[in-house]
Amino acid sequence: MNYMPRMHLRKSSKLMQNELILAINKSYNYINSVEQGKMMPAFEVIEQMCDVLQISPIQLFDENASPQSVKTFKKTNISTTFQKNCSTN
Repeated sequence: MNYMPRMHLRKSSKLMQNELILAINKSYNYINSVEQGKMMPAFEVIEQMCDVLQISPIQLFDENASPQSVKTFKKTNISTTFQKNCSTN
């Protein structure tokens, strides 16, 4: 798996870089560095980018992921699972 975000997804969705910058409230330098693979975006930024691109986080990084092959989790499910695991330890 490639750990650099697949930013061609932004381009293929015809979203301009400036539109992404405005949508997630990040600087040009930040987004440019992410798109060039110079830095890894924070988890919150990954989530924001995926919301804008209407994809799941795995699709941002895994070229073989498709909407049909991606299992999604609700944050409440993850929180509940975490709480259960903590209470049994």
